[in-house]
Amino acid sequence: VILESMACGCPIITTPVGAIPEMLDIGGKKECGICVETQTVASLKMAIEKLLKDTELAYKLGNNAKNRVTSEYSMEKVWQQMCMIWNKTISV
Repeated sequence: VILESMACGCPIITTPVGAIPEMLDIGGKKECGICVETQTVASLKMAIEKLLKDTELAYKLGNNAKNRVTSEYSMEKVWQQMCMIWNKTISV
């Protein structure tokens, strides 16, 4: 769902589980969304309100998301990464 939303240019609100913060470049130069504390309704509410009030930020995060998914998660890019993993596995 994260990649599909990014491809649609949506700013993402999520929790910092698994690889999601890395996928969204949280803490990086081109963040694609906002991470909120897990199981905390108040932080989720604040993040939603923030994006509703700050449409410029919402647009920026969504645009970053669309650009990131196109450059980092295209079929060609993923295929290259899979081949690298496969070649490392074979040579071991």
